[in-house]
Amino acid sequence: MRKRILIVGVFTLLCILLIGCSAGKGSETTSVTSAASPVAENPTSVPIQEQTSTPVPTPTPSPTPSPSPKPLPSSWEIDNYVDDFGDKTESVYVRGKFKGKRSDSFTSDGDLTVYVYYDEAFAIRLINEYKYVSSSQESFSSFSDIEIKIKIDGKEYSLNPKIIRNSNDIYISNEGNGFTALKDALMEGKEIRFVIKESLLSSVFQFTIDGIGFKDTLEKANMN
Repeated sequence: MRKRILIVGVFTLLCILLIGCSAGKGSETTSVTSAASPVAENPTSVPIQEQTSTPVPTPTPSPTPSPSPKPLPSSWEIDNYVDDFGDKTESVYVRGKFKGKRSDSFTSDGDLTVYVYYDEAFAIRLINEYKYVSSSQESFSSFSDIEIKIKIDGKEYSLNPKIIRNSNDIYISNEGNGFTALKDALMEGKEIRFVIKESLLSSVFQFTIDGIGFKDTLEKANMN
């Protein structure tokens, strides 16, 4: 009887051991399956690559247009003749104002204002400027021996001056190459250097005029 009870006890113990081993294996299997479950749920997943931004080229700024150069100021303007009463008429002429220097028997470096008039011919008026007294117009007479030379682009020309009675202005004859060269240079906006010599008082007048705006002024005056 005791032997039978012993056999039953041993058998019962073996069954308990077998059941325990089976439970351990099941837990291990479950644990492995649980650890591998993320791959099983998404077997086709691919690691996401880090996105890189495509560089955007910096736009090249448009060049700022250079401002157009301002036209040089003109020394020429339109003026009207006057009648015996001093009233302006409809007749017009063109006048330019310039600066120069004067030397004579009394003055070695005097200031000079020069007016150049044009109406089919040229006339020149010389105004002596003084520091302490009023300016005065240079006086000429029919006895004055006057020589006028001009230089344009390095080439010299002579002009034919005339003195009219009751006028101190120097008139330039519209004859000769000098007159043509003078007008052409003014129409082209060039510089013209003048030297006027008067032999009676050994006076020398030097000045430079230019043709900036001369042609346009003639067109406005309908004198072209």
